[in-house]
Amino acid sequence: MRGVNHGHSWFKNDLNTAIPAIAKTGANTVRIVLSNGSLYTKDDLNAVKNIINVVNQNKMIAVLEVHDATGKDDYNSLDAAVNYWISIKEALIGKEDRVIVNIANEWYGTWNGSAWADGYKKAIPKLRNAGIKNTLIVDAAGWGQFPQSIVDYGQSVFAADSQKNTVFSIHMYEYAGKDAATVKANMENVLNKGLALIIGEFGDITQTVMWTSMPS
Repeated sequence: MRGVNHGHSWFKNDLNTAIPAIAKTGANTVRIVLSNGSLYTKDDLNAVKNIINVVNQNKMIAVLEVHDATGKDDYNSLDAAVNYWISIKEALIGKEDRVIVNIANEWYGTWNGSAWADGYKKAIPKLRNAGIKNTLIVDAAGWGQFPQSIVDYGQSVFAADSQKNTVFSIHMYEYAGKDAATVKANMENVLNKGLALIIGEFGDITQTVMWTSMPS
């Protein structure tokens, strides 16, 4: 997987320009910002179906994420993202080979792995019980920058997935990606736990956010 983030929820009119341009970079995946309506304008079922179609037409995999719970610690915010996925599951079911669900962008801002894990251990079974079988992505705690949360509790989160199809994501900025040694250690520590890992975002304060992944 290699790709780019596209902030669809903030640039809803740019989809048909942005997606083909991203495809031309050689990306095989595009991570799409969606909203459940809590903070931004909601992307409804028809909008999500259209996004998936445009991404597929450009021969890429769609990674869909809900952005409204970013940095929040309360379970209700995560649960609202889960309920959103369930409400639009018609767009997801049957497209398991081309749509990945990044449950909630950077949910759990505090560097507390135990509470982060407790939230996802409730969220993932709820999605599976609703019939959603797509690959799931779970961002690390600490705004995505606390990889130790995955190292300490990722296996228990993975065990909560009846499909055994959950991938973890680190967002590498000034903390998780501050230098080469930190990047290497953060990746290896997760992979050594037998977990699949992507780098969902990376950059520093001055750089444009891009997206890539690492093979497990």
